[in-house]
Amino acid sequence: MRVWVPVSIQEFLVFDQTGTLEVSKGYSVTPAFTQEQSEQDEEVLEALILETASLDKPIVLVAEASATQIAGRSGEVTLTQVLSEPLIRAIFASSPQEPDEMLWFGPTERPEVKDFLGLDIGS
Repeated sequence: MRVWVPVSIQEFLVFDQTGTLEVSKGYSVTPAFTQEQSEQDEEVLEALILETASLDKPIVLVAEASATQIAGRSGEVTLTQVLSEPLIRAIFASSPQEPDEMLWFGPTERPEVKDFLGLDIGS
């Protein structure tokens, strides 16, 4: 299942250093989420789920991971496996200057994400 996983800067740094991250909450374009939307285009639905996932954290990891839907919560899922580098398909990050705008990074562009966020790239 494609899952959008919101992470804090600290969680991202752990993932960057170890290549794995154990998180439980994510979002996915579930049938319940799709039914609630007026638009049914896959790209639009993915943009909406990214918007939802990015509400409370500055970084969103997009992964192909095992997850289960949470009943009664459209789009919200519980991850059932640890995230690892091979599962990551994309990284989105927002800067403190423009928190509502998410910039796309490829799955191997973690140094570029750190540079974009003004983090010490030597850490």
